Amino acid sequence: SKPDDSKPSAVETNPKKIIVSAEKEWIFTEKPTDSCHASTVLPLDNGTVVAAWFAGSSESDDDVKILTSVRSTDGKWGEPIRVSADPNVAHWNPVLFQNDDGTITLYFKVGKDTEYWKTYYSVSTDGKNWAAPRELVPGDNSGGRGPVKNKPIRLRSGRVIAPASDERNTLWVCFVDISDDDCRTWKRMRIVPTKSLRGFYVPMIQPTLWQSED
Repeated sequence: SKPDDSKPSAVETNPKKIIVSAEKEWIFTEKPTDSCHASTVLPLDNGTVVAAWFAGSSESDDDVKILTSVRSTDGKWGEPIRVSADPNVAHWNPVLFQNDDGTITLYFKVGKDTEYWKTYYSVSTDGKNWAAPRELVPGDNSGGRGPVKNKPIRLRSGRVIAPASDERNTLWVCFVDISDDDCRTWKRMRIVPTKSLRGFYVPMIQPTLWQSED
């Protein structure tokens, strides 16, 4: 049947689902460190925004740690806050995610290079005050668990799926970590198969996820 054009179409008004406008702005005008990389952003329901990135002399240097900042409702970014699980080891790839109870979780990798990566996390209620970092999967030596660079997604069932990868050897591979208890525990799933290109496997790392169906 022919659609009824006289009926108004639904308009999405949720700012989390549609970009209404965009404007470039700086979190800081004077760099707090020589190197800043791999930023992650999380808007909160109260109108504030949390950002995080890893920062230091140069990627993989021992002084590289995680910095976070909060944009208040007046549009001003706060002074960067340092989050560290080890003062003598490089930090990498922060990922911000909001738990079902509203808690903010900051995931990040710790290790001199990818071969020694372990995933740590810290929690906060406002993005300004962070709990002491803890290892995500204690004792795991598989090159890092949970989200490697991009955010997890939450399915309607409540299950959380984190995009992950293993960079410990030349055959880079992706997998997903699954949590059914709001990110308290994680189950590593099998490696995502890669297609062969002229006899060589295609390396894949640092994936991202989206939900296309229920």
